[in-house]
Amino acid sequence: MIQKAYELSQIIEGKLSNTQREIVEAGETLAEAAEKSRIEITQFFNEIRKMISDRETVMKQAISEQVKKHENLLRKKVDNVNKHFANVIAFYEEYERSMAEKDIQLLDSSIKRIEIIKKATMDVEKLEPFGPFAELNRDSELSLILKAFQQGKVVKETPPIQPQGGKNLKGYHVQANIQKAKGNNKEPLK
Repeated sequence: MIQKAYELSQIIEGKLSNTQREIVEAGETLAEAAEKSRIEITQFFNEIRKMISDRETVMKQAISEQVKKHENLLRKKVDNVNKHFANVIAFYEEYERSMAEKDIQLLDSSIKRIEIIKKATMDVEKLEPFGPFAELNRDSELSLILKAFQQGKVVKETPPIQPQGGKNLKGYHVQANIQKAKGNNKEPLK
């Protein structure tokens, strides 16, 4: 009976050794699986952050381009106003001279004066108002980002930007493929 117990204990010792080795291997496998999952999670959220960052950049660039366009229009308007002021001043000077001229001199320079009068009395162009920029539509933006992410790419497509009470301005379309970041043979994360 002691002999059978001894043999049984050897079998148990072998099983314990195998179990101990399996525990060590399971721990290593667990650590590898956890690290792989952490890497996948990091890649997934890095892609989301990149999409959001790219989208933010596109939207800010659209606003910057609108501001630049309107600043250029304002500069042109300032130039036109300054030229118009110069024409009015030229007319005042010509008017003062004409008061001192005799009739023959007045008739002699009438064609020149008519041109000066036309330029000085032109109607002033009104400044086209530019309302505030369109408000951010959060639901639309989230939907666009989610749709793009599900397709595995970022489509930085802005619907036409419309200032409140203003005209439609051109949207922008840029495309980046996230598959390259993940590797060409891998499926997009879902």
